[in-house]
Amino acid sequence: MSFSRHAAPPPGEWINDPNGLIFRDNQWRLFVQHSAAAPDYKSIGWARLSSPDLLAWTWDGEVIPPNALGQAYSGSLAVEAGELSAYLTRYDGSLQRQVRLASGDGGRTWREGPTLGPQGRNVRDPFVFFCRATDDWRMLVAEPCDWTEWQKEPPSRLSVWRKEGQAWLLISHIGPWMARGVIWEVPVLVDFGDRQALVLSIVDRSQGRAECAVRYWLGQFDGTAFESSSPAEGLLLDHGPDFYAAIVAVTEPEAQSEQILVAWASSWATARAMPWPDMHGGPITLPRRMILGPGAERLVQLPAPALDPERSWAWDARDLSIEIKGDDCALTVQLKRSGLTVRRRGGSGLLDWERHDRVNLAGRQTIDLYMDAGLVELFIRPVGLTVTAFVPGARL
Repeated sequence: MSFSRHAAPPPGEWINDPNGLIFRDNQWRLFVQHSAAAPDYKSIGWARLSSPDLLAWTWDGEVIPPNALGQAYSGSLAVEAGELSAYLTRYDGSLQRQVRLASGDGGRTWREGPTLGPQGRNVRDPFVFFCRATDDWRMLVAEPCDWTEWQKEPPSRLSVWRKEGQAWLLISHIGPWMARGVIWEVPVLVDFGDRQALVLSIVDRSQGRAECAVRYWLGQFDGTAFESSSPAEGLLLDHGPDFYAAIVAVTEPEAQSEQILVAWASSWATARAMPWPDMHGGPITLPRRMILGPGAERLVQLPAPALDPERSWAWDARDLSIEIKGDDCALTVQLKRSGLTVRRRGGSGLLDWERHDRVNLAGRQTIDLYMDAGLVELFIRPVGLTVTAFVPGARL
């Protein structure tokens, strides 16, 4: 979603990670990281947006500001005893502490409680959820390697915490299973019943760059350990360069066959090299429906129900090439029997970008293409591969 004038933050301010999405009081509420001090990423708090349909958004302003404990980094939402809870990381420049805030008015105002157990130099992004396997509350917390000192640290992992009364107890760790220098952030566990998906936002620093991606692993979580059936490197959730910090909407504790997904339609490279007009950081993606694909081997993403279904085409699984040109960028998508290739050739100091993936393409598949200002999103069905790319000047 790009922000229309009535829904946007004041011109020049900063937007990045979505932190929570929930339907309350006949309105969708979306919480995002926000700063009025753009173009720098500093003085970060949480802002709220509201929508009746996941498409038309109203900007409600900052609702969780920085305080004496520090900035308000990413986290998650939960509903406990009828109240809305926000679990997030406070960062004061040296220590990252997890805190819980509570709201009785849908997230307009918040009262902050004491810090929780998990804290450290790189301990952040708490994801709190009700675990059906154990009938109690669990929390995943990212323990990523350091942005600059990753060579001296062990690989990233997650810690698993159990709630007992008002306390949180450390019970296990998930990982590590990726190389040193690959930062894990924004963990999300999605429950589809017999299968769960562990979703992680990843920054690869191992080559001195900052390539962002969202990857996932399918498997089973028993409340303590996650047993994956996916490749060690995981599967890409999105195949574009501008997709990060993916989250799903808060739902009832029961397993859901379909989840609503949103993410930051940017990356750290894009946000700094290609500022959006009147806004820094970047917008939030269009809402997506996410389901388990055939054979429960992949996640499939589809446009949200409110999107116009007529903006789609079908093809016969032969070669298909799409090129979208903007002011100084071009996005090329090539679909062949052998797989999918996505390329972006960018100006404004943005590096060329390319990604490949092998998929099985069947006849008469459908592709949905959405362009909203400079944001381009493709949904390739039923394979479920998507592309999000910033192309300056693009219009529907």
